[in-house]
Amino acid sequence: MTVPHWVWPAIITASAIVIGVLVFGEVASPIRPIVTVWFLTFCPGIALVRLLRLREVWAEVTLAAAVSLSLDVGVASMLLYSGYWSPKLGLAIVISVSLVGAALQLRGVRWRSTEAGIADSCECEEVCRSCPSSTS
Repeated sequence: MTVPHWVWPAIITASAIVIGVLVFGEVASPIRPIVTVWFLTFCPGIALVRLLRLREVWAEVTLAAAVSLSLDVGVASMLLYSGYWSPKLGLAIVISVSLVGAALQLRGVRWRSTEAGIADSCECEEVCRSCPSSTS
């Protein structure tokens, strides 16, 4: 079963809106920790990993969790070491990265070329030397 290309960007955007409303609106709700863990664990990573166009779903999910947690720690570390520690600022940065990744997915941006050595924008199946998007 293939999922339309807009589904993950829609999930990421909806999650970003919900977490933004809950955290920046200072809504005290029992669902807030669940949404926060979901967002911080998967959304930033899936926004970036889906740009790689991996073929294995489990590889995407596993890599998304690793990338998300690494990004979260990296943002927190940069804020802490720069003297601008603020959990809300950190969340705003992570939300921004997630939304940029979702927007790039909708535009069809890809970060890797195919195994044949041709950029993804090329329509041919074999390595063609005349294609301007081929890698030499």
